[in-house]
Amino acid sequence: MKLRRSYVNIFMAALVLMTACSKGLNIDNGPITPVNLLGYGDSIFYVHADPYQRMPVYQRQGIYRAYPDNLLIDSLTGAITVAVMGKGYESQTGLRYKITFQPEGSNRIDSTFIVIAGLNYLDRIYNLSEHDTLIRPVYNARLSNALPGGTYGINPDSRLDINPVTGEININKLIEKGMFDTPLEHGEWEEVRITYKSADKSNQATNYLDIALYYYNNVQSIPHNITEVMRAHQAQVLGVEQPAIPITTGPYDNDLPDNISIFKPRPPCIIIVGN
Repeated sequence: MKLRRSYVNIFMAALVLMTACSKGLNIDNGPITPVNLLGYGDSIFYVHADPYQRMPVYQRQGIYRAYPDNLLIDSLTGAITVAVMGKGYESQTGLRYKITFQPEGSNRIDSTFIVIAGLNYLDRIYNLSEHDTLIRPVYNARLSNALPGGTYGINPDSRLDINPVTGEININKLIEKGMFDTPLEHGEWEEVRITYKSADKSNQATNYLDIALYYYNNVQSIPHNITEVMRAHQAQVLGVEQPAIPITTGPYDNDLPDNISIFKPRPPCIIIVGN
């Protein structure tokens, strides 16, 4: 009888272990817990006319973080505020974020990705001598996504030639319209705001982003601090394949927009180099 009970106990222990494995559970000197409890019930959030919050599906004690860190997230509750602007941060739309959670008293890190829907323009160098003259937007942090209907460029800067249907910016035309001085001067820059509405789940809420446009005579004369910022921006634009930004040797430029930073991905730096 004792031998039979031993076999039963062994069988039951094996059954518990097999069940845990089949459900994707983790056993680590404590209670059995799911491998990853971090999620928000969806992966794409759309801005509305008014800000709103999304909470994690499971509420736990610990620390929440986001990368890049311009997302409005409560570090204790994980609540994400979906809004065009807030707390002095840039527009957070059009980017993919990695959210991590570290439970209290544990070294364990859970993670998930979310997208705040909208447009982005990538940090990139456009060479006029190579007829590289169209700046194309990226929708919902994926190059393959089609741009939904809407109006792209509401009351735009008169110097900015933006297609209201495609969101594309024509470099030759913005130069013709006087975005930069005539003749073009090495080191000029302008920051412009693009306001738009997309016919998606945002219900055409007004959205916007700023972009920084620069003109330099050639690639190597671009200030090295500008290309450093561009590479930092690229690292923060998650899940999007981007062209390489070279290390340049131009002298350090102190005359730049105040909101350009290696620590946040907005506004993107779009560089135009001469013929």
